[in-house]
Amino acid sequence: MSYFKRVKHLVDDLSVPWVQMTSANNPGRKVNYWQDRIAYELIYLMEISIIKNHKYLSLIEEMSKKLIDTMEEEGSITKHFVLEVEELLKPVLKEEAKRYTVHCVSHAHIDMNWLWGYHETVQVTLDTFRTMLDIMKEYPGFTYSQSQGSVYQIVEEYDPDMLEEIKERVKEGRWELAASTWVENDKNMPNGESMVRHITTTKQYLHKIFGVNPDEINIDFEPDTFGHNANIPEILINGGVKYYYHCRGNESDILYNWESNSGERILAFRDQIWYNNSITPNTARHIPVSCEKLGLSEMLYVYGVGDHGGGPTRRDIEAILDMNTWPLFPNFIFSTYHKFFQYAEKYREQFPVVKGEMNFVLTGCYSSSSRMKMANRYSEASLYQAEFANLLGHELSAVKNESNKITKAWKNALFNQFHDILPGCGMVFTREYALGKFQEILATANQVKRASYSKLIEEIKLSNFTSIANKNETAYGAGGGTNPSRLYGDGGLSFNLNLSQVSRGIGPNRAFYIFNSTEYDRKDIVTIMLWDYKDDLDKLAVYSSKKEKLTFEKVSDGYNQYWGHWYTEILVQVTVPSFGYETVVITQEEKDFPESSYIPSKNDPRVNHYVDYILENDYIHAEFDPITLDLIKLTDKQNDLVLIEDKANFRYIQENAKNSNAWVVGDYITMDNCRKQIMKKEYTSNKLLKKISYTMEIADSKLDVEIILKSNAKYLEYKVVAQWNQIGDQVYTPQLNFHIPLKNHQKKYIYDIPMSIIERGPINDEVPGSTFAYAKFKEDLGLSIITESKYGYRGLDDSLSLTLLRSTSNPDTHPETGVHYFNFRIGYGDVLDTLRESKQFNNPMDVVSGPINPTGTLEAVQSFISKDNPNIMISAVKNSETGDGMVIRMYNISDKKETVGFTFTADIENTSITDYFERVIEELKYHQNTVSLQIPPYKVATLKVTLKK
Repeated sequence: MSYFKRVKHLVDDLSVPWVQMTSANNPGRKVNYWQDRIAYELIYLMEISIIKNHKYLSLIEEMSKKLIDTMEEEGSITKHFVLEVEELLKPVLKEEAKRYTVHCVSHAHIDMNWLWGYHETVQVTLDTFRTMLDIMKEYPGFTYSQSQGSVYQIVEEYDPDMLEEIKERVKEGRWELAASTWVENDKNMPNGESMVRHITTTKQYLHKIFGVNPDEINIDFEPDTFGHNANIPEILINGGVKYYYHCRGNESDILYNWESNSGERILAFRDQIWYNNSITPNTARHIPVSCEKLGLSEMLYVYGVGDHGGGPTRRDIEAILDMNTWPLFPNFIFSTYHKFFQYAEKYREQFPVVKGEMNFVLTGCYSSSSRMKMANRYSEASLYQAEFANLLGHELSAVKNESNKITKAWKNALFNQFHDILPGCGMVFTREYALGKFQEILATANQVKRASYSKLIEEIKLSNFTSIANKNETAYGAGGGTNPSRLYGDGGLSFNLNLSQVSRGIGPNRAFYIFNSTEYDRKDIVTIMLWDYKDDLDKLAVYSSKKEKLTFEKVSDGYNQYWGHWYTEILVQVTVPSFGYETVVITQEEKDFPESSYIPSKNDPRVNHYVDYILENDYIHAEFDPITLDLIKLTDKQNDLVLIEDKANFRYIQENAKNSNAWVVGDYITMDNCRKQIMKKEYTSNKLLKKISYTMEIADSKLDVEIILKSNAKYLEYKVVAQWNQIGDQVYTPQLNFHIPLKNHQKKYIYDIPMSIIERGPINDEVPGSTFAYAKFKEDLGLSIITESKYGYRGLDDSLSLTLLRSTSNPDTHPETGVHYFNFRIGYGDVLDTLRESKQFNNPMDVVSGPINPTGTLEAVQSFISKDNPNIMISAVKNSETGDGMVIRMYNISDKKETVGFTFTADIENTSITDYFERVIEELKYHQNTVSLQIPPYKVATLKVTLKK
């Protein structure tokens, strides 16, 4: 063994980051300062020799021999000996050693509610910041960096005096505001608009609190995030964020230019060491090789113990100050992320260009703790809808601009996207806090919608019908808080998430106003709750605003009791224009031909009745196994193409718990190895839809399933209520998924990601999709599975599956037990069809009961905004936050430059392309009520428009 190798054995092996962090602060660790100093200097010099083609190998080996011999002869290493060896080496190697500089950036990785509750997160934040402020008083040169805008709001709320201290350190330049996001959020499941709001909310808040220039907040610090979607560079650069720090998701590059499909680039640093770390002599070991690889002389080193560790310690700071004096070691400086990135910026042309997503990491997080996923999707959708409703009401009927109220709700939604909360790898406190905040989000969003729509509909003119009062009327106010979508059982239990259908109409003529918050004209079926209707249900008729008779069906004859009122549920097929509304009136009319009251019994013993479990319309033919109700054949009738020719069904899977937890999907041990019984089968058919309903007992759980095919739909919709009783243990992790075997597809899959789409090949693992997975059959045809609350898909060579529930046992022991509602659609079309269906599926139309006003000033049907290019997707339509006007955010999913035109209900006063903060980039020309703009391939654009009053 060489003498140098023996020198390496004299010191602790601190090359593993976690070991370095924990061992450095271990009171029981024995330290021989002078022995460690010379040994680590030799180790560091050997790294320099290696990159110099072993230029100094013999000299280092000679000094190593001298060190080992002295140890053996004298039993210890003295200060005198070390200084003597350093003097021998300095003429040759001091300049080489000091050629490198280490930017030491301290931080505290504070996980939001990971394995503890919010109360503890608050204490971790305040305790850590007190430590930092106290240390700053002792060490004038010490600097500290802290990400996540939400931690500063914690200080503002719980210790405002501390906030004043932090402000002073920020002014001095010693406390770096390294936050361009509200939390260190997951980067795969939140949608693109959420990622925009992370930037705008955080920069605006920090500007308000600290007075800093938002343009100087330009780093996205994401040390622990579990993978990074491919469109991050495009989203960040439009928000003035130029730099990206991460640890996971790239195995080869350290500093690189990360490029999105739009061509936008950010400078990214992938920390090869780790972010939770301590300062030790081992800190210098990797510096020469890393710098040489990049052509640099300076390198970033992040230190500080995370979570309950309190960040950097006095020992860390003393080590930096001390090691900076070692003559055969690099320079150590207290620094910030910005200082390092500004240095690296000068050399970025020599760094590699990397394209695509930085995935996949900890893929179980796409499906763990499914309530968290549901809460995120519905939070985003409800806030999108609330912003549209508030804009519509503000522009058409002077409703108050509620941007501040909505922003407060957005902060809760953004907090819940933290990379341990949304991925579902927390504990019971984590889940309880997040779901409580979710209910607050819905309360805000639904009330903004209610107030905006209610004020608007008071001004809609409806002259074709009159309101007829009844002295004994009970309908007004009935159904407060009620929505028919998720009533569970007969005891008043409700899992409703959408706007309630409280009755605001009376008498035989009832007006309902249907609101469409999407950019698509929609012909769809809505459900109306007709409360305490005292007239003849057999003489019902439904009309549009233009007095056109609409097709409708009563869900059941007669009345349904709900608390102290009674309702009849009615399905109506209605066409509603984009970003607009339509008025529907339910009234009485005499039937031309009276209907027979005789209904033959389905259980007539004189004949056998057989049911063909087939759902079919002009577009789809779907066949189901009469016993299991598996989907055994799905045909695209328009193209005469069989999409499925095997059993598509629910699968009960047992994962190997030895390699399964909230973060990781375990190996599949068994599939469908359980008791599986189909009960209570029922087939329904009417003018609007066909439906198969059944109850499935699967293991110890129960699924109530409805499979619906609407008359004009190209998709099957599965509505599932799961009473899930499966509990994971140390042997198995139970999983429920839906599996679709594919016939003759191209083995290519398309998924939507934040503000874009991505194509992936077959992967034997879960992968994320924002709302859908699409299996390509032809260039313009594929099969899609679209969800309203799920994110984890698995596309293999011959099948596509969707994970629905996973009962992991670590760290949360019971994350899934209870009742779950979830829906998904299986259909066909091209990618644009899928994007449209997904947008509509995730944003159902709102039904609002209201008065009949024959003297109103607003039309009974109108499109407030229309768009003429299907390749341009809309992510936000909202009131301006800086004054009058509206903001429309959009993105181009095409690989070509696209021109898109918008038409409004009133003439335009002024319009421009802006950044996320509504600062003008380019004034646009317009004509009366129309404006057009060009959007390059895969780009995000923000349009601001002010209409004439």
